[in-house]
Amino acid sequence: MDINYMKPPKIIKKRSIFWNTILDTLPFGPPIWKVNNAYNGTISGAGRVECIEFHPSNPDIMWIGTHSGGFWKTTDGGVSWFTTSNELPSLGISDIVVDPSNPDVLYVGTGDRDTDYTFSIGLLKSLDGGESFQETGLNYIIQDQEVITEIIIDPNNSDILIVSTTEGIYKSTDGALNWNLIKAGNFRDMVVKPGDQQVIYASTYGYNGGAEIYKSANQGDSFEVINNTGINPYQVSRITIAVTPVNPELVYFVCSKVSGNQSGLKGMYKSDDSGDSWSEIVSSSDINLLGRSVSGNDTEGYGWYTLSLAVSPVDPDLIFVGGINTWRSIDGGENWEIKTTEIPNLSGVSFSWVDQHEIRINPLNQIVYLAHDGGVYKSENNGDTFEDISQSLNIMQMYKLGCSPTNEDVIVAGCQDQFGMLYNEGVWEATYTGEASEHFVSNDDPNTLFCYGFGFGMIRSTNRGYSYSSINPPGMSKNFWLIPTISHPHFAHTIYVGAQGIYKSYDEGNTWETLIGNLSNSYALNTIEVAFLDDNYIYTCSQQRIWKSVDGGQNWINITYGLPDNKYITDIAVSEIDPLHVWISLSKFIDGEKVFESIDGGETWNNVSSNLPNVPVNTIIYSNDGYDGIYVGSDIGVFYTNKQMNAWEDFSTNLPNVIVSELEIHKLSGKIRAATHGRGLWESPLYDNSLLTVQTKTIQSFSIAPNPVKNQLQISYNFIDQSNGFILIKNMEGKAVLSFEQTFTKGNHHTTIDVSDLVSGFYIVECVVGNKTCASAKMIKR
Repeated sequence: MDINYMKPPKIIKKRSIFWNTILDTLPFGPPIWKVNNAYNGTISGAGRVECIEFHPSNPDIMWIGTHSGGFWKTTDGGVSWFTTSNELPSLGISDIVVDPSNPDVLYVGTGDRDTDYTFSIGLLKSLDGGESFQETGLNYIIQDQEVITEIIIDPNNSDILIVSTTEGIYKSTDGALNWNLIKAGNFRDMVVKPGDQQVIYASTYGYNGGAEIYKSANQGDSFEVINNTGINPYQVSRITIAVTPVNPELVYFVCSKVSGNQSGLKGMYKSDDSGDSWSEIVSSSDINLLGRSVSGNDTEGYGWYTLSLAVSPVDPDLIFVGGINTWRSIDGGENWEIKTTEIPNLSGVSFSWVDQHEIRINPLNQIVYLAHDGGVYKSENNGDTFEDISQSLNIMQMYKLGCSPTNEDVIVAGCQDQFGMLYNEGVWEATYTGEASEHFVSNDDPNTLFCYGFGFGMIRSTNRGYSYSSINPPGMSKNFWLIPTISHPHFAHTIYVGAQGIYKSYDEGNTWETLIGNLSNSYALNTIEVAFLDDNYIYTCSQQRIWKSVDGGQNWINITYGLPDNKYITDIAVSEIDPLHVWISLSKFIDGEKVFESIDGGETWNNVSSNLPNVPVNTIIYSNDGYDGIYVGSDIGVFYTNKQMNAWEDFSTNLPNVIVSELEIHKLSGKIRAATHGRGLWESPLYDNSLLTVQTKTIQSFSIAPNPVKNQLQISYNFIDQSNGFILIKNMEGKAVLSFEQTFTKGNHHTTIDVSDLVSGFYIVECVVGNKTCASAKMIKR
């Protein structure tokens, strides 16, 4: 059965709410640095690209896969890009291969190969160049938490495919219908010997060590470890491999050290006899090709995360290695020169974004392409210079956002692999504030911005980002990741920042009061909420604990008791009309543990997860709409409920199936905004509660279980009066795939339906009475 997730999406009516990008999200074109400093210049603002694939005969056609922004295609060499992947259940794309005998046939591996941040829905197949996809026999659901890492297709027999995954290497001989697990293990890289499909090289991964290189001599039917390379696997976290058709016997591999986040170069090795013998050509004592230093003399590096290698298809001595920067050798690895760096105006080096996830050289024209944390760059002169071709890629990975309460056209956002981004009355610009940071705009002055950036600490701008001053609390580190910074709900000059403890300032950060020095021990806090009605009530949490203060932060009470043991708290929402009414959101793939509510300030907790799908919930926000409205942002979109609803309603029309990292309500404009981790910034009108009348006259509750479901789905409902209607199950394009006539009897009842024939993926289950959808739930089918 065809999935066809990747056709242009049809609108599914859900409360007539439609999400839209803000100026087609950000940015279309490289933004400009806002502050005059050593880094003055232009930067890429696209987001992380993980893989590139070329059309076998047309160099202008390419496909790319992104970390969490989906599958993209260009037909003009990168001048413009478009996506057909909005409705994929996972927008992480790890690898793409094209059938060289039929370029309309593509295979796409899903999940995030480099950090396991997004998970796989399996191997997808396209018969129309990426316009639509169908499921293959190798499939997952995201709750399996597996990732496909590499795909190989036999150019002489396209029915033969070999796929590496985080659980092992699989092989199919019937065009991806059936698969055999050949070798168990966490495999990350895999290449074929040019001209000999029988020989395959593969490597395993281990953040804490244990990475090894393997070889198959029978087209993947079996693999044997290569143990004569000279490396100690316990000292290696990751290995990447490269070959070249100009010399099929030649094999290179680069490996990174095991040293936590500082995973620099361990060594580079070469074989001239198809892996039978090896020699080390670069050692860590020679040069660190994976670090930040332009001279290669540092120990920095993130080889466990960003490690790439390419050899020219026409010159075996032309080699590129990517870590943080890009390096080139023209003599087979004897000597190296840096070719890209984040430092502008360096003679002979191209200014580029960092963290190179893949380097590819198109065999049709020898153009070198870099896939990195800022998009895609290309070089038409063997790496002498590079240019950005990411201008129309809409794949920004946002974590946090802050909206000006007084000017809806001023928004500041903290992004992954990118500095802060400021939406300044119609224009997106970069702000020099560090990646992965929380920002907010002053309550009464849209020109005043407050930010915390990793490595920058707490900073303030009074001229909308053109200059900054440091306001970091004395003694607080500048090297925290995504710690909370907030404004008092009423007093614009009063601000808070949380690390392991909480600091408060009454004068916009000029001076600070320590409310508590160390509340969370070794864990950083991830949320602070000051009650709108009474600022004596403050709530904060780490991943595992939640605390409250009832005296403005002088004393703190642990209110974690009653919450699940195996939890990951992501966010807190507090009612604006009752400081004791609190909700929290939870991450992890634990069915039925997504949102908890307390009406007594955390003394007791009630599970209100109801029909939320089993995916992480990342953010939660209260809406003072007269109904105690609550929105949550999850890994697959936004959901809404309130005190008159006994279930959650999908609130994601037009929004791609993207990770929603933070939600913020802009009261002045009546909008809700979503920072997404892979598709930039989106906004929608708030939930239209006038439509509640239709629902409450008909139905009091509607839920489904289990979710995910494999065979039998139980639908539970409570109708006010007996009604005749339908239960519809629609795919993500809005097409009904199952329909059941149903007499909805008054009171609480259950109906069980068989969904075993549905393919894995996302569906909408709707309750329809009188041609009106009175309730719906998003279903995940195993």
